[in-house]
Amino acid sequence: MLLLLPTLIGLVVAASIPPSIPHETLEVIPDGWKLHSTAEDSQTIALQISILHHHTDYLDIAHDVSNPESANYGNYLGAEELEASLPEYQRSAAEVVSWLNNHAISKTTLDGDWLHFETTVGQAKELLGADFMYYQHGSDDPVLRTRKYDIPIHLRDAIDFIYPTTHFMRPKWPAKMHLLPRQHIPTGPVTCATSICPKNLTAKYNITHVPADSNSGSQLGIGGFLEQYPDHKVVQQFLKDYGLRHHDKPYKYKVTLINGGKDPNIPAKSGAEALLDVEYGMAIADSLPVTYFSTGGRPARTPSQPGNKVVPRNESGNEPWIAFLQHILKMKSPPQVLSLSYTDDELDVPLPYARKVCSLCAQLAARGVSVIVASGDGGSAGTTTKDCKGPNGKLRFIPTFPASCPWVTTVGATNDYGVAHYSSGGFSNYFARPKWQDKAVSGYRTLLNGSHMAWYNKTGRAYPDVALAGSGYLTAGGGATYQQKGTSASTPVFAAMVALLNDKRLRAGKPVLGFLNPLLYKNEGMFRDVTEGDTDGCEVGSEVEVGFGASKGWDAASGLGEPDFAKLLKVLT
Repeated sequence: MLLLLPTLIGLVVAASIPPSIPHETLEVIPDGWKLHSTAEDSQTIALQISILHHHTDYLDIAHDVSNPESANYGNYLGAEELEASLPEYQRSAAEVVSWLNNHAISKTTLDGDWLHFETTVGQAKELLGADFMYYQHGSDDPVLRTRKYDIPIHLRDAIDFIYPTTHFMRPKWPAKMHLLPRQHIPTGPVTCATSICPKNLTAKYNITHVPADSNSGSQLGIGGFLEQYPDHKVVQQFLKDYGLRHHDKPYKYKVTLINGGKDPNIPAKSGAEALLDVEYGMAIADSLPVTYFSTGGRPARTPSQPGNKVVPRNESGNEPWIAFLQHILKMKSPPQVLSLSYTDDELDVPLPYARKVCSLCAQLAARGVSVIVASGDGGSAGTTTKDCKGPNGKLRFIPTFPASCPWVTTVGATNDYGVAHYSSGGFSNYFARPKWQDKAVSGYRTLLNGSHMAWYNKTGRAYPDVALAGSGYLTAGGGATYQQKGTSASTPVFAAMVALLNDKRLRAGKPVLGFLNPLLYKNEGMFRDVTEGDTDGCEVGSEVEVGFGASKGWDAASGLGEPDFAKLLKVLT
């Protein structure tokens, strides 16, 4: 009888372990990634679990307060009111914590519906039935990822996804910097004849708004990621040389640190993207308060691999999008406009993660925040390559994210003759087309007359929504002047315009504009139609599938067109 004891114990243990099911699986890793090396079981890994939501009342609220025809238009929620409208997730979170505790993981942190914990690779393998390895993209630092993981079957209605597991994402900013001949920053705007400066933009887009009131309550927020930092002295010099008005007092931006973000405030550490965003956002927003949200976090780097930087464990594995958006949502008085100049290929972002980020943007809409994002700089081919290979190797145009989220306003780029060839636009493969753009997009699809039919999702959310000049922006920094181009140049300019509109509305006792798109698509006359030019397409052997072209009305190259600020001011304030 004693000989049977180990067998009986084994049966009891097996019976106590709940059956597991596959939760996320990657058949193949995205283009550009390769297996780098194995991981030691003792290596520490930080993981986050997104708790699944079971109802979406907040979406109904976001739609209602953003609908100009609704009696509740502009009745935005405060932080506590939004929290009360969100699904109850405490019970699901408790079930997940209990599961972790049963695997000797006792230290967990619940931040809203986002559960954080640390473990070892060996323990994570046992917990998730996963095989964590080091993967690398190009010359980037190797990161810990797995191609699949399992969860207990009884938690399938509690867990949305676990990060970072099958998430092979490479956050990027779309701006492409072009250095002009090195020279000292001029004492006046003498180079504005050959470059875009703030005064050129005000003339081009009819920005005639009287000086804004810094006490009106209107604010502009700028998202900063990937160790991109502005510098106060450099920005002050730019505003002095190229700003629109002389300020008796220094016009300074505020910096808020999120998720281990930093603010070195040293000219040598300033980044081209951060300077572009802040210099032009502040120049157009005039005297309105501007906050730069320096957000830390990249995919995990391991100190055990030769040549890699050591990243603190509490920073490793953190994707900045969720940390950034959750921080804004918790603010009592968040900026009513956010400018985001970062993008990625939609296919490189796992669907559950994309849905999570987009749901946070919807929650911001319920709070009255306009989220303005860049469409990207790869034309119809996305951000990475021109071969346009979809998840299964099928040739397709590659949409970008978060540009494809229906709860953001996406900005493309134009040049002197029409749409900028590099400006990204297209149709989401993740998100369905919302009703507010049905009419406009249907007209464009009719004009396409079957062109590109096999290259895009005809029912997907279409973007961009608007477009502005995106090439030849003069940016100052490090004792030199630079020219930059990209949708990350046009994005902060449009965001600043919206902040000016909010300034006028608040001074008139009206609510801020909040989620813009339902308003914009109902008032196409506020935009100058862009009808010339095509976006970059896809290279297929010796042939090229030309990208989406501009046309009369809304199109997937320039959206509704370029804004006429005076008309926006008249219609929207």
